[in-house]
Amino acid sequence: MELTVKQDLVNAKSKHYLFKSKMRAYLDGSKDVPEEVLADFNACVLGKWINEVGKVKYGEYAEVQALDATHQRIHQKANEIIALKKAGDENAANAKMEDIDQIGSEIIDCIETLEAKFE
Repeated sequence: MELTVKQDLVNAKSKHYLFKSKMRAYLDGSKDVPEEVLADFNACVLGKWINEVGKVKYGEYAEVQALDATHQRIHQKANEIIALKKAGDENAANAKMEDIDQIGSEIIDCIETLEAKFE
């Protein structure tokens, strides 16, 4: 696999893991996580990667379209969690983290399936 492709896809995965850690920190009460980064799929680092690298370099692959759609779904779920937290329903907000984990696994699968095409 070409090193730059490998680096691009490792970066994409790390950006997703960063999102998940920010989501957890937000739920745990951190004031250092801007809601916009959690709520807006274009504002987070993976969204920027998808738009600036993924679609530009690998846009012809179905996995990139799947990644984009799945990424948007995780932010829809993040918006639900933000709304629940703001409404004071911490238990429901925390329970929805399971959905974040499930969709997150789909995101990693999209990236790894794309990665396999270059091996």
